[in-house]
Amino acid sequence: MTGLPQPGDEFGGYKIEKLLGQGGCAAVFQAEQTRTNRKVAIKIVLPHIIEAVAGVAPRFLREIDVVKRIEHPNVIRLFDFGQTDSGLLWMAMELVSGKDLQEVLRAEGRFEPERALHVMTQALSGLAVAHDTQIVHRDLKPSNLMLTDQGVNRDIVKVLDFGIGKAIGADEDKTVQEVTEAFGDALGSPHYMAPELLKREAVGTASDVYSMGLILFEMLTGRPAVEADTIFEVYAKQVYNDIAMPKWLAHSALGPILNKATAKTTADRYGSAKEFLAALQKVDAGSITYVENDEVLTPEPKMPARKSRAGVPTAEKPAPAPAPVPAKKPPAPRRKKTRKKKAQSQQTALLLLLLAASFILLAIYFLTNT
Repeated sequence: MTGLPQPGDEFGGYKIEKLLGQGGCAAVFQAEQTRTNRKVAIKIVLPHIIEAVAGVAPRFLREIDVVKRIEHPNVIRLFDFGQTDSGLLWMAMELVSGKDLQEVLRAEGRFEPERALHVMTQALSGLAVAHDTQIVHRDLKPSNLMLTDQGVNRDIVKVLDFGIGKAIGADEDKTVQEVTEAFGDALGSPHYMAPELLKREAVGTASDVYSMGLILFEMLTGRPAVEADTIFEVYAKQVYNDIAMPKWLAHSALGPILNKATAKTTADRYGSAKEFLAALQKVDAGSITYVENDEVLTPEPKMPARKSRAGVPTAEKPAPAPAPVPAKKPPAPRRKKTRKKKAQSQQTALLLLLLAASFILLAIYFLTNT
């Protein structure tokens, strides 16, 4: 398989003009449709992904064929897709000028509640069309929400990269994550991924809701909902810790909505973008007042339920009263771990597993590059 195309190369009725950007799994080019002279963006899956992951080509073509049916003003339009004679996988999309939400937040800081809700309701509206047909994005994060201006209309949202995670099997094939991480940029950001994605459990529309809840929190506060010094801490917080909200937000009309959207279990979350959107549409943004340096309410970590011998979760039972002992003899020492110690040991075990996994990935990288 050859490398990425160069300016002037043509395939599928498109002529490559220039490289716009490149990540861990794909590169994006500006191109022109030769028949209509229309400017488009072409995303090409990087050759090393295609070579390393078995069956990625037919899966890509199958999944993108489904995604191209999504039509909504707030979702980037997909025009065409295919595979070149040399084996490269590509898709041609609407070319939009603007900045992604991550860039805007870094440059401008937090949004006023009215602006945050304006952006979020548009994104959820586009996402709802996909969820109605059980299509899940899987990689929602600020950099995948483009903000553009159309005439006098400001902050028009376009959801990017719809279906790319599913198309190359990001949450189904461990090799995909290993290869993208080895090249410096894993598909999907753990800072915005739902717990079930990180644990490789069943993924559904509620997984996208979780990510959108974290993005809304970041717009309102100007900081990520999940902050940590290491990737291991990020994983642990995503799985066990509810988000720590400033008091002004927790006690506002948005507090309960954010708590539900970012619940750790899918059963406790809004089931789809449409449900999340319906809840937000009832909120009066004018009633929410930001408070600088307000107290942050930090919830206790939620650890897994203790299991019985049959494997069924059960509540902790109080220890039975100690049996009487003869006088002048101290009671026999009892070994009993408190909940706190259990929580600490479980978190330590999780971090050790993640640390071991990272060493394995590094080893793979060095072996394949030496």
